[in-house]
Amino acid sequence: MPKTNLRCPAAKPQMPVMIKIFPVMDNFFGFVDSVYPISGDCKKYLGSVIRNKVIEKREYILREGEICNKIGFIESGCLKSYSTKGERDSNIWFWFTGDVFTSTTSFFEQEPSRNFIQAVTRTKFWYLTHDSLEYAYKNYPETNVVARILLQKYYAMEVKRIELLKGTAALDRYKFLVERHPEILENLNSTEIASYLDISKFRLSQIRHELSRVIPSAHNMG
Repeated sequence: MPKTNLRCPAAKPQMPVMIKIFPVMDNFFGFVDSVYPISGDCKKYLGSVIRNKVIEKREYILREGEICNKIGFIESGCLKSYSTKGERDSNIWFWFTGDVFTSTTSFFEQEPSRNFIQAVTRTKFWYLTHDSLEYAYKNYPETNVVARILLQKYYAMEVKRIELLKGTAALDRYKFLVERHPEILENLNSTEIASYLDISKFRLSQIRHELSRVIPSAHNMG
């Protein structure tokens, strides 16, 4: 994950006269406050510019070659990021309820994305645009702290995933999901899981059979 460029745009989004913060957004602000407390004025600003959207299964938020203009918080559902290798899709990341998602390089650098972001299930999310977030960085310093903490968290997770895929056997990769990310096994089908682990569906079936004696639920997941 590249370093974040916190440049602020010359043009500032207009603040509306009337501000309405929807009750369902309590989940979003609760999440932000759990990362780092933000001021009431910051919440009012974010409440004025944040938008919500519902997309159906297999619908795209971002396609390869597009510039990502959204950073979002998932209220319910599941999204995935993937790239294409020839005729094969390679899953890179999954986001679930309560996660923050974006195409990091494309969003922060405002350059064409090399990946796709697609709904795995019907998904409801709240999102900020690039300009809205840049305005927050400039005018509400606490948002810079929130961004830094989240980027550090997701960067560490991505490094662990890369190390896992490059340096461990397929069986150990699957055990890692069982121990650290059971939500992936519980919510995704075998095709998605095999792609994420960079193994074939046949090998995934073998692993589940091997583990079924010691982890009965492993054989039934997906």
